[in-house]
Amino acid sequence: MKFLQSISRILLILVLAAGSLRAQSATASVHGNANDPLGILVTNGSVKLTQDKGKIDKGSNYVYSFDLDKEGNYRGEGITPGTYTLVLFRKGLTADFSKPVTLVAGQDAIVNFDMSRQEYIDKLSDDDKRLLEESRKKNAAILAENAVIRNLNALTAEARAAMSATPPDYAKAADDMTQATTARPTESIFWFMLGEADFGLKKYDDAIAAYRKSVETDSASAKPDLETEAATYNNMGHALANTGKIPDAATAYETAAKLNPTHAARYYVNEAIIFYTASENDSVNQTADLAAAAAAADKVIAIDPNVANVYYIKGQALVMQVTSDPKTGRMIAPPGCIEAYKKYLQLAPSGTYASEVKGIIQGLEATVPASNKANGRK
Repeated sequence: MKFLQSISRILLILVLAAGSLRAQSATASVHGNANDPLGILVTNGSVKLTQDKGKIDKGSNYVYSFDLDKEGNYRGEGITPGTYTLVLFRKGLTADFSKPVTLVAGQDAIVNFDMSRQEYIDKLSDDDKRLLEESRKKNAAILAENAVIRNLNALTAEARAAMSATPPDYAKAADDMTQATTARPTESIFWFMLGEADFGLKKYDDAIAAYRKSVETDSASAKPDLETEAATYNNMGHALANTGKIPDAATAYETAAKLNPTHAARYYVNEAIIFYTASENDSVNQTADLAAAAAAADKVIAIDPNVANVYYIKGQALVMQVTSDPKTGRMIAPPGCIEAYKKYLQLAPSGTYASEVKGIIQGLEATVPASNKANGRK
């Protein structure tokens, strides 16, 4: 039974942290804001992406197009990584364009269109400049509001930069997003980013509260973003797990899977991990935790049968139910246990747990030693 003793000491080396468990996308994303020369938000246009080099004109080939919303914001996701020029369109005409921007897989870039910048104004005709000045005087209130929005955009950019720095400055990000949520408590993205900052500071209860507020505000918006809500619940699950609230964390992952079935396997992987990890630290609920880990692993397998580590988790969960034949002394593994281990080796023959798994399988499939048979154990 020595190998069973070693099994009890095997820990799943999968770090439950904000970065390590979060889904890494193979595509890039971009978002930003647009305002006209007065600083007034552009709400009736779109942002298009082209990889054509040289002059931007009506013959350019646009491979992506994203509409501006009522607050002058746009968001583009599912973009193939590469270098693009982003072009702002108003009423079907080119209004402004960016410098070439390289969009990276798994990263979200910020590209704003500020047509009130001096460089843009300098290119206007004298008549347009005169009309612009007259309009500024008439729209002072709107311009003041847009100044607030620009400040919020700046806070968002600074917070993202702070969290991406080496080392990350989560305290600054939390301060920036606290200001943003105070100024605009109905913006779900601000609450989400505050949750990320609090998570980085290991203020898990605060992170959970911020994530919940993000979901609430997004659900109440005109166009709820279910994919973003799913990602928020996923990260909420990480925070809940770090506070020891395993059932609540599992519920968060389950909710994420329902909101975004496309990424359900990723969320169920996280659920399997937290239950397995909990089983290592909670002898009272160990049996229930292992059963839940195996069930979550099966959910992953049903969606994607090629995730090696969930077979390891399933095998580890089931192997604790091993019994022995009183007559032969041979070990009897529960149904699916050895099969799970063998599938892990098939998918990850040189994986982190490969040598351990081989030893476990050999122990489970070992024949009864001759000395045992001589003693009457057949």
